[in-house]
Amino acid sequence: MLNLKDIHKTYTADGVSSEVLKGVSIDVSEGEFVSIVGKSGSGKSTMMNIMSTLLEPDSGSIFFKGRELTQASSAEINSVRRNDISVIFQAYHLFPYLTAAENVLLPFMQGFAPIGKALREEAFEVLSRVGLSGKENRLPVKLSGGEQQRVAIARALIKKPSVLFADEPTGSLDSKTGNAIIDLLRELNAAGLAVVMVTHSPEYAKAGHTIVSMEDGLVSGIEKNAG
Repeated sequence: MLNLKDIHKTYTADGVSSEVLKGVSIDVSEGEFVSIVGKSGSGKSTMMNIMSTLLEPDSGSIFFKGRELTQASSAEINSVRRNDISVIFQAYHLFPYLTAAENVLLPFMQGFAPIGKALREEAFEVLSRVGLSGKENRLPVKLSGGEQQRVAIARALIKKPSVLFADEPTGSLDSKTGNAIIDLLRELNAAGLAVVMVTHSPEYAKAGHTIVSMEDGLVSGIEKNAG
């Protein structure tokens, strides 16, 4: 479904260049759970940002469902972002003055256009799916860190994506709450959603069918996880 071929990426700051990705190739199949693990500075988050179209590579090719995105127009890439890809981050990115349900509906808010009843009901359904039934009208300040992450996951799911990218989704959570988020990602994957997760934790990485290890901007190992 998603294929990266020989991806290179260099950042330049204060006249100093640093090659973050040095020719990375990776494949993600439909319905697969891929964990990307490595130390800080290994290039794993940069690779995920390129996979999710948030960042352009300097060279190499990205194929999504057979379409080469590195040769696609901005309109085509925006269509993929809108219809096929969702990303959740460690920082949640919730609006503090919007309720949980309203935060979930953010992708559909266009100016002052009202949100229809059917879409509101869908927001409540997806919040129930992630374990937040009864908390749809709470502001983020009234939710725990784990609950806020669940709202962010619900917002990603309401788009009905083909693949969910998770960048350190447990990084700011305690171990119990982090385990619950990993269990939720497993459940979503078991229901057919492809998941690509970046993590520092070798233990959380075991949730994946495939564990990709990154080191110094290169893939240092690919392990198939039978468990």
